[in-house]
Amino acid sequence: MCNHRNQRRYNAGVAIETNIDSWSDGQVGVARPVNIFQLEKAKPTRPKADHPLSTQHCLGLILCDLQEAVLDCRSFWFLSVQMSLVWQVEEVALNVRPSPVETYQDGWLIRASGGTVRRTNCISPTPYRSDDFTSVLAAGEALYHRLGRPTIIKILSIGDDVDEMLADRGYTIDAPSQVLLAPDIASRSRSKAVAVETGAVPADWIEAWMAFGGSPPAGSFLSASLSAITLPAAYASYRQKGEIVALAYGIIHRGILGIDAVATRPDARGRGLAGQVVSSLQNWAHQNKATSACLSVLADNPAAHALYRRTGFVRHLYDYHYRLRD
Repeated sequence: MCNHRNQRRYNAGVAIETNIDSWSDGQVGVARPVNIFQLEKAKPTRPKADHPLSTQHCLGLILCDLQEAVLDCRSFWFLSVQMSLVWQVEEVALNVRPSPVETYQDGWLIRASGGTVRRTNCISPTPYRSDDFTSVLAAGEALYHRLGRPTIIKILSIGDDVDEMLADRGYTIDAPSQVLLAPDIASRSRSKAVAVETGAVPADWIEAWMAFGGSPPAGSFLSASLSAITLPAAYASYRQKGEIVALAYGIIHRGILGIDAVATRPDARGRGLAGQVVSSLQNWAHQNKATSACLSVLADNPAAHALYRRTGFVRHLYDYHYRLRD
């Protein structure tokens, strides 16, 4: 969904032109960037005439107005498709790591799961957010103060005015990240060495995740979050001699696979095992009628970016960062 407020803010950005023939509910078409500035430059020049009331001059003005209207509609359609895709992917991001504790206020989610994961302990936007963020921020600050936690706000790169307001109030930027999209997961195969389990979270999966660097408290918060998932979910693990050495999990929402918690045991890194786990999840999702996949990655993690490019995440869809204040 794209509301008029977002359209106005994004009118100088990059839109997406999508093959509408492949677009249906829960599907993502093949898209390519379109620069709105190029559309603006293409606008026709109004004709000049010696006599402003001449028939030729009036017809020229009418044709010019029609051409401008067509270009404006085309720009609006590009922006609408782009914004719709952004919010679909944001829904996936919220659902792949749900917060057991959250409040909805004026189109914002105030999440407080506990632990150190920012996205489940922050104020997150939705496409229905109101223009007045002041009351939402006050409610969030009061809640996080009671919990003894910093106030964190997630900011998407689609022109939210709150970013400047938060900077003026002393909130600092934290964890700049990118959202990547794999537009086509049909060609991904499942490795025979990777087990993909559905239903309840395998007990040794959580234990392995903690052994790879997650602390027991973090594992407890992750387990609580995974227990709150209500969508189709799968847990993938690469095993050697019966032990998990690489893992990840994913959920399917509206035809999009969301992948999270990709991790490899330190002594097994650099061997492409995480890629096999990610590809196996894509294969599972494709068999369950998903058509694309998304995930988020820190902007300054080149190794992860290279891994995800190899597994089909070739589209940099949008950015986000957090604003934080203790």
